[in-house]
Amino acid sequence: MPTKCFHVAILLTLMFLGAQVIGEEGMPGPQTLSVTDLKVMDLEKIRPGACADPLTDDRDWGWIRFSDIPQNRSLCLRKWFDLQDQQAPANPALLIGLLASTNVYWDGLLLLNNGSPGLTASEESVGRVQTLKRLPVASLRAGRHLLSIELSSYHVGAELEGIAYILAILDGGSLQETILGISIISAFLAGALIILAIFFQMLFSLYYRDRSFQIFAALCLSATLLLLVEQWKLWVFYPYDWHFTRINLILGLTFLTSFLLPGFYLYHYRRLADGNNHLSLKLFGLLAALLLSAWIPEGFDRKSLFLFATAIVASLMQCVWALYKQRSGAVINVILLVLSLICLIELPFVFTEFGFASMLALLMPAMLNNLIGELRRNRDKALTAERLKSELLRRNLQPHFLMNSLTHLIELIEVLPAQAVEFVAQLADEFRMLLRLSNQNVITLDEELALCRSHLKIMSSRYQQTYSLDVIGSTASVVIPSAVLHSQIENCFTHNRISSDRTFELSVKTTGERVSLLLKTPIENSVEHDSTGIGDAYVKAKLAETCVSSWHFNWERKEDEWLVLIEYEVRPELVTARELDPCTL
Repeated sequence: MPTKCFHVAILLTLMFLGAQVIGEEGMPGPQTLSVTDLKVMDLEKIRPGACADPLTDDRDWGWIRFSDIPQNRSLCLRKWFDLQDQQAPANPALLIGLLASTNVYWDGLLLLNNGSPGLTASEESVGRVQTLKRLPVASLRAGRHLLSIELSSYHVGAELEGIAYILAILDGGSLQETILGISIISAFLAGALIILAIFFQMLFSLYYRDRSFQIFAALCLSATLLLLVEQWKLWVFYPYDWHFTRINLILGLTFLTSFLLPGFYLYHYRRLADGNNHLSLKLFGLLAALLLSAWIPEGFDRKSLFLFATAIVASLMQCVWALYKQRSGAVINVILLVLSLICLIELPFVFTEFGFASMLALLMPAMLNNLIGELRRNRDKALTAERLKSELLRRNLQPHFLMNSLTHLIELIEVLPAQAVEFVAQLADEFRMLLRLSNQNVITLDEELALCRSHLKIMSSRYQQTYSLDVIGSTASVVIPSAVLHSQIENCFTHNRISSDRTFELSVKTTGERVSLLLKTPIENSVEHDSTGIGDAYVKAKLAETCVSSWHFNWERKEDEWLVLIEYEVRPELVTARELDPCTL
């Protein structure tokens, strides 16, 4: 619980700092003279130089909100300021965020050139997307002042919701501190995400091939790229005709990141459901929901917020289900996702800047905790399986088995020496095969059947009967945990005295990666036997060690047959490891 509280406190701190650094609307500081309404006139309708001239009569000009400036136009904008003493910032600077080429004048004097405005697209020279110009303190003395802007915006590239973002006179020092604060937070989050991406990809490649780790690495990399492209505007004042490409890149990365986050949880908790958990169907539904989120709302900002909201809600649903199933780490995931959703609703601008990256960075402790717990559980499963494997091998070497085999061998030596030699070879082959295959987690079904038929040959020789194994269905490309069928066939002879020729039957069915095996063994003359349950315990431990959690193992008696049903899906990483191991080829 203290760890969970710490994670929550860190997330809230980052959200608070982000809100303090960039403001609720992304605007710095209290001593800011923001420009909202301006006088406007088409450039071609006034004489050259009239836009900057303080003597120009603009009383009949129209008004326009700065945020409503249209694109593909040539305009003159004018704003009169009546400044009082102490009203201007201490280190005044003019900040313009506008997708246009501009000439900016202060009291009729040229303040800056940003590209070259023109009356047509061919006459315009493209300017930067954002400009910052320091103002002389003397120019902001008390009195009436004129800010005038000549602009043209013929190279935006597409029809956007708006091309004007900010026009303000503000404190340059405070702005630099704001940019520095944002840069520090961004660098911290980007560094953390890159480390996470490298760590989990190496973990997947070198140690534990769980696909959810690779998805999380891709998620961290995608979120890092999204963060850097989003903050690019603070560090690089790029030409404004690049802006459409940048926001499309942001939207694409937002879509990818929004798909990977719930995709990670879907894959990470894919083993919660019994049987087929419809992972492909869930991923298709997620993809459809994200496509709708990117298509329905208008404007890039709304599309991004809808995508983030869809991703968080889908992830939260999966984590709540995991919490209901009492999976470790689900509590902290639910808390972080709920807080992220609240931040998205209350502070959407802050969330798009920092919230998503902060959430991913803080998932690291929960992920590591899950990883350590899963590795510990896998270690325990492996130790149990090794112990049972040793018990199973030892049971094949128990005195009563060896005594019965050696007694039969003596009889054969006296009566049928040639068969005695063949029996010794059969014993050696089975022990050699059992030792070799028991050291592998999974083997092919054909190898398992060869082991079973070897044991049937030995028992046929001992009881002077003919025992065979028929297979119904294809065994091609089917893998199985080692020695599980062998242990069940051995159980048949341990608990029965079969005094006639009998056929064992195995039915094989596959559905995708899932395998269903139905083994039918005969029941004839039951023998009292002090059962230790090692055979069944070995099968269960082996299935738990090598298969996804939806495996099934059951048995029942039906008339004169014993039916054993084994359903499983071998963990993909074990199949891949077997294919890459030259010793298994």
